[in-house]
Amino acid sequence: MEHIRLRLISVADLDKNLYKQDGMHSPYFREFVQMMLCHAWSIGFLDSELWEGIPDITEAAILHDIGKTALPEALINKKGRLTSEEQEMVRAHTILGAAMVEIAVPDLKDDPIYEYAWEICRHHHERVNGRGYPDQLCGEEIPDYVQVVSLADVYDALRTPRSYRQAITDEEAVKMILEEKCGAFDPDLIDAFEPILGEFWNLARHLAEAPNRRD
Repeated sequence: MEHIRLRLISVADLDKNLYKQDGMHSPYFREFVQMMLCHAWSIGFLDSELWEGIPDITEAAILHDIGKTALPEALINKKGRLTSEEQEMVRAHTILGAAMVEIAVPDLKDDPIYEYAWEICRHHHERVNGRGYPDQLCGEEIPDYVQVVSLADVYDALRTPRSYRQAITDEEAVKMILEEKCGAFDPDLIDAFEPILGEFWNLARHLAEAPNRRD
């Protein structure tokens, strides 16, 4: 079974290449997500039995934007405002990503990492008020670990330069999250992470740059 799990994890290499091209996320996104998941578990936001699953959820989180590898590079790297049609194309990366997980490792469906990867790919843009996409899930319909990954995704993306804007500061990023400029998150999740997002993000950078960092 381990060789099958490694096949799923190796698909993340596509996302790594995408990040290198577009700069969509920091190179220490993995470390940032893992720290956030551990903290969310420690405060009881995640179910106690998920502790042993955090490494797999972390690896699955690397795949969250894998669907964008199926979109035209010119669209992903566009510097100007997207048209309505282009926005719909980009939003489809959630559906495409989940489908890619299904195709890549159909024999992994009984392993928890498959569910983690599928849920994260398809639902990392869902929001608790039901105004996310693609399925307009709301509240507890969104798995707690997906909500944590989603918050990490939003914060990290804001702090990282994109093709159409410069990176913004921790203060600006937190303000946008609090004002729901990036969609609504669980209030308990926001209360727990608002004061420490920047600290975790900076610590993740130091961990990623350490000599013994895992590739």
